[in-house]
Amino acid sequence: MLYIQRDANGKITGLTLEPGEKAEAASVNDPDVTEFLSESDVDMARVLEDLVDGHVGGGAESRSGCSGQLRAREPRRKLG
Repeated sequence: MLYIQRDANGKITGLTLEPGEKAEAASVNDPDVTEFLSESDVDMARVLEDLVDGHVGGGAESRSGCSGQLRAREPRRKLG
């Protein structure tokens, strides 16, 4: 079973496999869940792109610059 967590506006903020105090049962086929997962996929692709760019650029300076960019990003979604 899949459980979702929502913010005060009803937007999904997290997914979990365990029931919780503020979690509600949902289906993977739910349109809100599908939208949340697709947005999360885009965010993950951006992080991976930054990691690859930092690694391919070579050198410690380039890699530390990459991690600085990653730390600077605001997390949009939290998976539970």
